[in-house]
Amino acid sequence: MKKQIIPALILILTLILTQTSCRGTDFFAYQKNNTDAPVTEAPQAVDTYIQQSQEGNNYDKVLSAEYYYYSLLDENDKQIYETILSGLLQEEKEIRINITDKDTINKLVNMVINDHPELFYIDYEGKYLYSYTIYDGYVILEPCYKYTGKKRIRKQKKIENTAAQIVSDISMLPAEYDRIKAVFEYIIDSTEYKSNVSDSQDIYSVLVNKKSVCAGYARTTQYLLQKLGIETIYIEGTVYTRGNHSWNIVKCNGRYYQLDTTFGEMEIQDMSESDLPDGMQYCYDYLCCTDRQMYKDRKANKIDKLPKCNSKDLDYYVLNGMYYKKYSDKVIKNMKKSIHSGELYWCCKFKTKKEYDKCLAKVQAGIYSDEVIKYLTGRRSVKTWYIYDEHMYTINCWYSKN
Repeated sequence: MKKQIIPALILILTLILTQTSCRGTDFFAYQKNNTDAPVTEAPQAVDTYIQQSQEGNNYDKVLSAEYYYYSLLDENDKQIYETILSGLLQEEKEIRINITDKDTINKLVNMVINDHPELFYIDYEGKYLYSYTIYDGYVILEPCYKYTGKKRIRKQKKIENTAAQIVSDISMLPAEYDRIKAVFEYIIDSTEYKSNVSDSQDIYSVLVNKKSVCAGYARTTQYLLQKLGIETIYIEGTVYTRGNHSWNIVKCNGRYYQLDTTFGEMEIQDMSESDLPDGMQYCYDYLCCTDRQMYKDRKANKIDKLPKCNSKDLDYYVLNGMYYKKYSDKVIKNMKKSIHSGELYWCCKFKTKKEYDKCLAKVQAGIYSDEVIKYLTGRRSVKTWYIYDEHMYTINCWYSKN
């Protein structure tokens, strides 16, 4: 995602590439790449999962929420998935699964982990997530845990206490889109993007430490939205200019949308926070957008088939009447209307690069400048800025009162 700002500089947080891994010796081990994204939790507390699994592996309630990767499996693989999940929830040192195909083992473990961000105590930052030994007809899986026992319980309580308040407040919002947007904004407001900090790959980093990278952002997004009853998929992939990255797909009103909380955060230098109008701290380009928009700068890893996100109805610019198929006088009229109504910032998005380029040229020529704002508002002194995104075809303009 390339953004430029004139005259202030906008810095999109740099994604730090890390690698996860567990202590393995003379057995097969699966090495997993770490990413920098938000972490999220599943709809039920870990204690509930453990209790249910101890009562005969009753997963009717455990897996009642729509866990996307689980829903893709046939009945046999679902049973193996459930065995792995039960073992992880109970911190078992060895989990026996009745398969021997290495690709299937890796796929199913990865699906469990990507469906369940509440498994924060797995050692994402170690050398391996797990190791395994293949025997005649079965495999012994040995997970690598970062926290166990009382230490894990203490951390779990901190996570749950924070999440409970967030979910309680956001659940009062009437629409699914409003709840998704609120989680998006909460994580951005409360979290500092910072690499080389502890627990950066899991939900604890966001909900408790308030410092994380993209894996932490994406898992927390998933965790909170799952608690709000919204199906959320954890995605791992690559941003072409940056490397490994994680983000989400969410299901809202029966349709799927792309969502990247990490890229929703922008840090603007050379300006005080008081100079920013409400909303300018968020980059809504990555809130409920389409595959066509999201995959301009990235690709997703091929774990399994992902749902298509092809609806633009929840695009922030579409919802707010800021999306245009063509550049015309209507764009300028809406800009002037925004300024006359007292709004401190104005933005627009275009369907094609050709039309976006036309508008950008006009902005660069001064249609939104200090002199124009002074003329339209009657103010004696103002200062204007604008930013543009050549991938999303968006332009954002704003001014402050000097």
